[in-house]
Amino acid sequence: MKRKALLVSLAAAAPLAAAFASLAAGAGADQNPPPPTTVTATKLAADKPPYAVRGTVISASTLANRVFVNHSDGVSISAYKDAQYAACTTDSGRIWKVCSPHVHVNAADAPDVITEVGADGGTRYLYAGPTGGDSVVVSTNTVDWYRARFQHPVAMVVDDVLAPKQTIDVFDDSPSGILLYQSSDGGKTWKLG
Repeated sequence: MKRKALLVSLAAAAPLAAAFASLAAGAGADQNPPPPTTVTATKLAADKPPYAVRGTVISASTLANRVFVNHSDGVSISAYKDAQYAACTTDSGRIWKVCSPHVHVNAADAPDVITEVGADGGTRYLYAGPTGGDSVVVSTNTVDWYRARFQHPVAMVVDDVLAPKQTIDVFDDSPSGILLYQSSDGGKTWKLG
């Protein structure tokens, strides 16, 4: 009787095993879909409480690395009240203010992690670096901020000073190699280069 029950159980499990094997075989085929040729950013909405609103004065002790584009204008990342924001100064760092909507919320937005900041001229950008998230947040006026999400972690963001017009380069850390995306419209659209 036990042997018959075991045979019935094995017979019932065979179609299930075949289905799992089929899923497993199909899953590998889709793991590395071709990269998109264009990535379109989304404009970040202005924050409302409980998040800090644009213009909130923050302590310099909440800031990470700071980047200055001239003697007075700078940008940093602020860890303020369990979220991260871009922080800007126009007075050489004496006063720092929140200048973006929140770009990451602790314990809620792992893919949106931001650890790096950069700036050149009027463009400010935030990203996670090679061990972080897959998005870049860019502003050309410190008022309107756009987030672009890439297929893989963003390894590096640089301002392409050799381009005929201001271009930002994103290096997407793909399993098949580094992909170069470029934006010449302030981070609103990115083209695979």
